[in-house]
Amino acid sequence: MRAKGMKPDMTTFNTLIKGYGRLKQLPEAMKVLSEMQREGIVPDQRTYSTLAEACGNVGDVARVMEMRERMGQGAPRELELACLEALIKAYAVIR
Repeated sequence: MRAKGMKPDMTTFNTLIKGYGRLKQLPEAMKVLSEMQREGIVPDQRTYSTLAEACGNVGDVARVMEMRERMGQGAPRELELACLEALIKAYAVIR
């Protein structure tokens, strides 16, 4: 992508995070978050919700809670529900 002179945007990074999350590759998803921040793109509520889902897929309850906290107050209901679902999934995975 960069080789062709294109710069990744918020949607690109969120899509990569979602893909790694579905593959249960949480370390890779977290690397994408770091790269996103290095590029000067500030993660939004959807980014943190997507990361919470990735954490839930691998049973990382503490990180689900951390991502929910980073998401902040006033998140849209759909993102709040996604975080709650991720938390339930995380508990199911570790059970």
